[in-house]
Amino acid sequence: MKDDLALADWVDPSASALIVVDVQNDFCHSEGVFSKRGFDMGPIQAIFPPLRLLMKEARGVGVPVILFQVVHSPD
Repeated sequence: MKDDLALADWVDPSASALIVVDVQNDFCHSEGVFSKRGFDMGPIQAIFPPLRLLMKEARGVGVPVILFQVVHSPD
């Protein structure tokens, strides 16, 4: 982290979780549905390096990282 305090200094792993929602191809990839509909994926893709770092740091201090994705059934 770039702040004076490290993640371990301000997060209690026993009472915390990092929840990442909808970071999946249709919403973020340059060949996904949103991109094919003309949305600029650049700003969305710019979050990946800091998000990867945050996820790595969270795991490093024992904070669970939970990833959610949207799944649609054929029905």
